[in-house]
Amino acid sequence: SNSRKTPMGANQGKQPPPAPPNGPPQQNDPVRNSIVNIRSTVETLDKRMSHLETKASMEHEKAKKLYAAKNKRGALMCLKRKKIFEAQIDKIAQSKMTLENQIMTLESSKVNQEAFQAMRQGAETLRTVNMGMDVDHVEETMDDIREQIEVSEEIGNAIAQPVGAMADLDDDDLNAELNAIGQEEVEAQLLAAQPVPAHVPPAAVTAPVSAAPAQKTAAQLEMERLEAELAI
Repeated sequence: SNSRKTPMGANQGKQPPPAPPNGPPQQNDPVRNSIVNIRSTVETLDKRMSHLETKASMEHEKAKKLYAAKNKRGALMCLKRKKIFEAQIDKIAQSKMTLENQIMTLESSKVNQEAFQAMRQGAETLRTVNMGMDVDHVEETMDDIREQIEVSEEIGNAIAQPVGAMADLDDDDLNAELNAIGQEEVEAQLLAAQPVPAHVPPAAVTAPVSAAPAQKTAAQLEMERLEAELAI
């Protein structure tokens, strides 16, 4: 056959590339990729600074030993190398500060971008919701609602109108009759409240001269006795 056989063990030493700690890289997110790259550079600068600081410290120790051994020239050379290392450390520190500032700026820009995308999505949603509505349409609908409410009220008033014999009654006549009944009731109460006279003057009682004296009843006798007592 023309197919080639892969030697055994040829792919055993190959390992798949490790996945990044935060999942697969987002190729369509340049801001995030830039932040990741800058942070990697900052880590490299930190390692470089630590290495240079170690070398500067070593040169300082060498200078002290050479100076103690009366080798002033060798001590000065060590101090010069130390100053060179320290100058490189200062430059790296400045570069590191600039990169960290860029990270903060990119992170802020990322937040602004996400906020803008959220606002734009909200605006599109509102546009979709309001697509079937406009001011004129809403005003027409509200006019229809008010009109139907007025129609309902008119229907209710028409249903409440009296019909038949009730429709022929006059409210003015009914009120006049009611007032007359009230007046009669008041007059009856006034008459009931008037006191009955306890004593009738003798002059008010006139008896015919020619009339024969009538036989008095027990009630009349009792009344005369009470009148006599009251006169005393």
